[in-house]
Amino acid sequence: MFIILAYFFSFIAIFLAIKLHNKYDPARYFSIFWGVQVIFIPAFFHDNFLFSTYGLVYISIACLIFSTGTLSGRLLGVYFPSRIHSYAFHHKRALFFLKVCIGISLINVVQGIYANGFNILQILSFKILLELNNVAAVNRYTNNTPSNIISQLTLIFVYLTPLYGGYLLPLLSGKTKYWCYLSIIPALLITLTQAVKLGFITSVALWCIGVLVSAYANNNTFFKIRMATILKVSLFSISFFTILFLSMVFRTGKFDLATIHAISGKFINYAFGHLPAFDIWFSNNIGDIKPTGGVKTFYGISNYLGLAERKQGVFSEFSQYGKNNYSGLSTNVYTMFRFILEDFGFLGSLLMIFLSGTISGYSWLMVKKQTNILLFQTILIAMLFFISWSFVASVWAYTSYIAMIVLMYFLLLFSFSILKTETI
Repeated sequence: MFIILAYFFSFIAIFLAIKLHNKYDPARYFSIFWGVQVIFIPAFFHDNFLFSTYGLVYISIACLIFSTGTLSGRLLGVYFPSRIHSYAFHHKRALFFLKVCIGISLINVVQGIYANGFNILQILSFKILLELNNVAAVNRYTNNTPSNIISQLTLIFVYLTPLYGGYLLPLLSGKTKYWCYLSIIPALLITLTQAVKLGFITSVALWCIGVLVSAYANNNTFFKIRMATILKVSLFSISFFTILFLSMVFRTGKFDLATIHAISGKFINYAFGHLPAFDIWFSNNIGDIKPTGGVKTFYGISNYLGLAERKQGVFSEFSQYGKNNYSGLSTNVYTMFRFILEDFGFLGSLLMIFLSGTISGYSWLMVKKQTNILLFQTILIAMLFFISWSFVASVWAYTSYIAMIVLMYFLLLFSFSILKTETI
């Protein structure tokens, strides 16, 4: 019964997302991203995953509420007076900032290698490279990796660099575009040397978000569907999953058929485990939630202020959801929905989703109207990042992500200058 409701609401959410929200609107991505998961993951894995389906209904309703909030935000924007700004883009200045960001990010790569007891020359050996990945993974999960102010600061740029690089892609031309693609390299090197898969996934997502928002704000003709575009996307997707698979192989420190077989199960766990884990958690705990008022959703702030302590992985308990062919699969990744539910309760979490949609819709309209465009582009970036990472956790639980968004705003301020302002 409840799975039918989840399917029904998800189909409605996807239909409305396509009809009411264009390709630059975060509401479209929220509904499609979660609606597709709610429909297809239980359909394909119903014999191998445990589902209560109550949590699936909650997610499908959340999609509709986010969409409704977005429409409300647009309505608010229609009635507010607007100040239209014309901007000049500083090509050379922006390119210089991108090169600086890449350089700082590479410092983090080198620092990470040395922090795990290796040096750059050693990783030229494939055997040593496998060993480094294994050691780095063990150190990270046992909290034995040395951390200092340099590693913490440069980590911010590992994420900021692809975001800014992607943003500049629709604005640059000729050979300078290559720097936009190179902005992914630091995260790629960290993945291949230190087995940090999520960092690479995050960087690729940020790069795509940068391209999307910049195309919407600065170059609406950037996205054109051609055969060459389809080929590029296909090759990019194959490369992306190949890199993730290699990272998982490198992490084990071995490269054989048994390792590859074991990794296939882990790949399923990492890609789909969050949905049944949240669904089971929701069914078991929704009646016992005592709201904490935003402490967990905004761990990046509350941890910094000393109000709470964010632990590695955030949630320590694992939910076992696998059965039959995938018996024994478990995860402690519960999506961002658990964060907002534990902070605001059932109704409060839906209100927060509605408000998020309202902010998103208002910002989308302001960018369209060219009003305070740099600020509202940054908000759109933040909302899209929030959505893209929602299958893992709340992005606001991590200080480095919050700092990255703030620095992105300043990069935009330095990359553009106001030519004139009109009030309408």
